[in-house]
Amino acid sequence: MTAVGSFQWSDTEAKHTFPWLNLSEHHHFYQHDGNFRPTECAQIDVWYSQMHAYLLSAMAAVDMGGHSLLDESVVFFGTEISHPPDHTKENMPLMLAGGGGGLKGGRVLSFNNVPHNNLLVSIFNLFGDSRTTFGKPELCQNPLNGLTG
Repeated sequence: MTAVGSFQWSDTEAKHTFPWLNLSEHHHFYQHDGNFRPTECAQIDVWYSQMHAYLLSAMAAVDMGGHSLLDESVVFFGTEISHPPDHTKENMPLMLAGGGGGLKGGRVLSFNNVPHNNLLVSIFNLFGDSRTTFGKPELCQNPLNGLTG
């Protein structure tokens, strides 16, 4: 039996505000509605990254009998756009953490100009699901090679 958890920081419109960062407008305002504001977007991105690092640290601290909860997990971190003003989807930085399914961490991999759906189907494959596409088949060519070690 595999326990599964899912956590999404925000929806794609990101209409919540960040008063603790002294940002009174919603995230989508800084990305697009109020013209692109890279300084404010960077503040928000740093905050999300800090919260993600906190999650990973907390998971690494959970002892599962000689290994951690993070060792048994795959945690995906990313966004659906790479450049907010024009909503492009090329070269999006995405991160996997953990060791679940044999994932090998501690490295940077570059998969130039492949749809991110290839990564999503690769995550399924880490856990024994043999599907070769996810979402629209025309946007998912093949699972990615090299995620395990």
